[in-house]
Amino acid sequence: MDKNLELELIQEIDPNQLSESQQLLFYELGREKFVALCKGAGGNSFYIPKFEDVIKKTIFKRVEKEFDGSNIHSITTKYGISKTKVYQIVKRKN
Repeated sequence: MDKNLELELIQEIDPNQLSESQQLLFYELGREKFVALCKGAGGNSFYIPKFEDVIKKTIFKRVEKEFDGSNIHSITTKYGISKTKVYQIVKRKN
């Protein structure tokens, strides 16, 4: 397809003609990144994890580094996790 025609068609994409999940991606990513995603991964099905699941292991690593035995309250407040969870994380490390 002619590059100019492709660019015109991209600019004419009507988000209202996309499915609800496609609209979400369109508005979150923007037109150009949405099109790039369609070109690169179009036709594939994949799971998008919840944000909390993505950062969970990073939080665990931080807790392992930061916990000194006396700062349980600051860690639970900072990361929004329970005391039990902090102790579970630290126990796994050892």
